[in-house]
Amino acid sequence: MIKGMINLDKAAEESIPCPAGLEEPGRWLFEAFRDFTFLFKSRSGLDYNYLLPGIQGAAVAHFVKDWGKEKTISLLQDQIRQLQPALQHITPKPPPSSQITPQHITNMARFNELILRVADDYVMNHGCPPALTAAALSMLVFAIADAHYDLTTAMAAMVTACEEIANGKYDHHQQAGGGAHSPPQQQSTKSEQASASQPAPLTGTPEEQQFWVN
Repeated sequence: MIKGMINLDKAAEESIPCPAGLEEPGRWLFEAFRDFTFLFKSRSGLDYNYLLPGIQGAAVAHFVKDWGKEKTISLLQDQIRQLQPALQHITPKPPPSSQITPQHITNMARFNELILRVADDYVMNHGCPPALTAAALSMLVFAIADAHYDLTTAMAAMVTACEEIANGKYDHHQQAGGGAHSPPQQQSTKSEQASASQPAPLTGTPEEQQFWVN
């Protein structure tokens, strides 16, 4: 079993490398979300492009939870503006063509639910600030797009997220007084790092396995 988990971690790292220079606890969170996504992909048969909306959605939900809607939209718009010059030199790659079955659609909905649930668990039960889980999930979107598609994929995810926030999709995630917090790189104090550095593993629990369909 241990050998299998080591092989899984190695395969996930080869599929989606961790961003260079990423420090703890962001690195731990990134790798945990990445390994969970890789395992779900392997068991469900879904390509990454069908899992990206769920990852982006969980990131946005936690940004809204910590910052509020307006500040989250501002962040996404800033990222979009920063990407635009680079996109001028990119020819978009078409996503892989694969037949989507009703079971795939069911698995996509299950993944969307699970990735948000495990992010919520880090916040509610392990003291991790929502901005840190959101940042790790957001970095995972970029890492998957960079490794398997291109930056236009990440751009499209952010544009969609802005529209969804404006249309009220994430209203129930906004807390009273939301938007008063600082960006994640400013929140990562030593006390927060200590509380977020040792959360429970994301992969392989019986509760998660009941949602996977081979």
